[in-house]
This record gives sequence, C-alpha cells and structure tokens, in this order.
Amino acid sequence: MQNFMIKALPLLAILLTVLTCGSASAQKTRDQLFPTFQKDLSTLQQKETAPDPRKTAASTRELIFTNYQRPAGSSVQRRAAITPAGANKPLPSDMPVTEAAQKLAPKPKSTKAPIQPQQ
Repeated sequence: MQNFMIKALPLLAILLTVLTCGSASAQKTRDQLFPTFQKDLSTLQQKETAPDPRKTAASTRELIFTNYQRPAGSSVQRRAAITPAGANKPLPSDMPVTEAAQKLAPKPKSTKAPIQPQQ
C-alpha cells in the first residue's frame, strides 16, 4: 500500500500543477476576450431578484398565466359583437336539441339512376 502511495504522489502533484496552469490560462484568455466580464458578473449578482410568484399569486390561473387579463365584457356581449346586426337568430348551441331537430329539413332519399342495358 505504501509503495502505491509513493508512486501516486508525484502523479497527483503533476496533475494539480497542470490543472492550475490550465485554469490560469483560461482566465487570461477570458480577460482578453471579455475585458468587462468581472464588472458584468458583479452587476448580474447585485440585481434585485423578483419575488417568488407562488407567494404573490392569488389563484392558480395567475400563477400559470402571469400576464393574464380577462377580456372586457361577458361572453354574451362578445357574441353579440361578433354577429352581424341583422342576424338576431340564436346560435345553434343555444337552442334545445328538440327544437333544432324540428328546424332541420328532412334529407331527400337518394334514388339511384337506372342503369340502361348496353346493346
């Protein structure tokens, strides 16, 4: 066991030296490419963090849709605004099923054209 530790110690020292030199050269390259990196990083860290929306949201809808705004007017008013002025017929979804079935015209029965024999 001691023999292994004696052989591994120089290898660990070399590995530590290589990693330290690599890190220093990476910082030097970063500083040359991005001279204001440290300043930008410190301003990002100092920025005020937004409050947690889970603590400020009153409902699940507000939590999921953060900029949700309810449309003006009710659904009946929106429907009236969409339909033309002359069309005061109720929408098919507003009619009872029996009344809608009565208003449907019966389908004509399809008659097949007679096939004439070939001569």
